[in-house]
Formats: sequence, C-alpha cells, structure tokens
Amino acid sequence: MDNVNYDNNDETRKPDPIRREQLLQDERSDYEKQLEKVLQLSMQEYAKMQHFYENAEEKLLKEFNDEKNKREELFKPFLTKLTQLRRFDAENKTMYDILENIIEKYCLQQIEKNELDDETYDIIFAIIKNVRIDKTIFNLIQTIIVKK
Repeated sequence: MDNVNYDNNDETRKPDPIRREQLLQDERSDYEKQLEKVLQLSMQEYAKMQHFYENAEEKLLKEFNDEKNKREELFKPFLTKLTQLRRFDAENKTMYDILENIIEKYCLQQIEKNELDDETYDIIFAIIKNVRIDKTIFNLIQTIIVKK
C-alpha cells in the first residue's frame, strides 16, 4: 500500500462567502392578504375533507369485503354440493345456473331478495331439498328467493 498523507490542506475547500439577507416589506394590499388567508384556510379545509372521505371510503370497503367474505364462507359448502350435483343432473342445468347466480349476487350484496315465478321457484326448491344442507342456510335461501 502507498503511504498517502490525507492531511494536505491545499485541497480543502474554502468556506462560502457570508451573505447578508434582508427581508422585504410586505407591500400587498389588505385585500390580497385576506385573500391569501382565505385561500390557505380553504386548502386546509379541503385537505381535512379529503382525509375524512378517504377514511370513510376505506371503512365502507372494509365493511363490504367483510360481509362479502362472511356470506361466501356461509354458502361455500352449499355451492360445492351444488356443483357436484350439476354434473349428474344435466336436465336441470339451467336451474342450477340460476340458483348459483342468485347466491353469487347475494354474496356480492347486489341483491337481498330475488322474486321468481311459481314454476321456477318450485323447481329450484325441489333441487335444494335434494341437497343436504344446514337448516340455517335453507332458511336463508328461503328469505332470498321468494315467489312473485
């Protein structure tokens, strides 16, 4: 290794010259000063409202997703059994599709009730009775799917 002396003062940067700064007098009119204050207050109020709306939006999205997940978990076993039955019952494939679509829309909170004509209602509930499901799910489906 080379023995280099880094204490050479010739390469040290000299300090910057001292500057004097003087504040200028505010020569704006009272109207301009008031206008600037109002503008600053308006910007602060806008920032507060923006923060409030962002928090409210996050809260609503969280509540929506929590409810959606809860509903999907509730209907997951039923939809699995429905999918298994659909493979063997090609005759009622349309009814399985209608039932699955109604449940998906309910889980996504797009509907709370769905009115069906008497014939479709009877066919769908005949299919549901063939599926072994929990009584609470059956009662919930009865509240979701109603006759016209």
